[in-house]
Amino acid sequence: MRNFSLIVIAFIFVLGSFFVAVATTENSIDYICPPDSYLKNGLCYCEEGFIWNEEKSKCITPNEWCHNRFPDERIRAVQEQDEYGCYCVSGYIWNDKLKKCITYTESCHLLYGEHTIGNKDYCDCEKGYPWNSDKSQCISRAEAFIEYLHFGTPAFILGLMPILIWFLIVALLSKLIFGIKLSIKRSLVFFGAGMIITPFIWLLENYLLDLFQINIHQALPLVVSVGAYLMIAGVEEVAKFLTAQFIIIFKSFFSEIIDVVIYLVILALGFAFAENILIAYQEISLGNDFSSAIQIMSMRFMSANLLHILSSGIIGCFWALSLFKNKEYYLHFGVFFGIVLHAIFNIAIMNLTNINLISLLFFGSMVLLLALGFLEKIRASSID
Repeated sequence: MRNFSLIVIAFIFVLGSFFVAVATTENSIDYICPPDSYLKNGLCYCEEGFIWNEEKSKCITPNEWCHNRFPDERIRAVQEQDEYGCYCVSGYIWNDKLKKCITYTESCHLLYGEHTIGNKDYCDCEKGYPWNSDKSQCISRAEAFIEYLHFGTPAFILGLMPILIWFLIVALLSKLIFGIKLSIKRSLVFFGAGMIITPFIWLLENYLLDLFQINIHQALPLVVSVGAYLMIAGVEEVAKFLTAQFIIIFKSFFSEIIDVVIYLVILALGFAFAENILIAYQEISLGNDFSSAIQIMSMRFMSANLLHILSSGIIGCFWALSLFKNKEYYLHFGVFFGIVLHAIFNIAIMNLTNINLISLLFFGSMVLLLALGFLEKIRASSID
């Protein structure tokens, strides 16, 4: 009987201990959860504003988590949906080689050397230090001038060769079709004007492209692409026409109406010459084979250079027609037609082979020759 009583007492003790253990289990687990965490459903969770460290041994702030991974005080944690990412504070960028956050200018120094400044989007040269030819570093103006002489002289010669051929063709056609001998003085004035306006046209085109946030070197929707190339063609053709008109107003250069066609084309040759120099300069300065630059100039002779002649020639023809007929809408149509032709060529570059492009321009040449012949008939009848 005594043994039975002891067994009952022991059973009651064990049962009581079990209930006490169950009642205090949550408090016990609470005690083993790390600081800044809480117990839920038998598991430990970090309090709001804290996350587990890499070892899952304690709760830390997101910034502490980032500093453990990237030991730099300029690193901050940024919440991205349900996770955190580590980023440098504003004005800094992470450098994998140095394993720290550096300023944009320091990043530019590592990429391009001294005399560079940087921002979030690009690196640029300090004032008074232009880029070298391949944009690999910023150099002094004296070094830039020496480099230009080194690469610029052959670029000048290469760019001039196709233009000289076209100039001779224009001189020959003006003599054969209209019986007009080109004036060297007038030709130099209009040719030089075409060269002078070229950098200003480029600046305006780049400004407009930046304004509308268009990058023509990337794939663009068709509507955006057409609009961009129409804008570029419009800037170039209108600028060439207005420059020729400005010269006419202040200089009594033209002896007869047909001169507007001839000298507008010569102005376009000056513009094409400046483009040729730039492209030949880029090709040579990049270290490409000299024959490559010659090949590019040969292609431009039959494509881009001819395009400038055609578009300006067509505008000149309608300009002359408007003066013969005394009807200004001919000029408006000519400017529109010249711009559209220029834009079609620029768009066609992306989709047609060189042979097809040249065929397109050859067709345009036939149209221009027919227009010149038509103008000569009007001119002859007006003289009679």
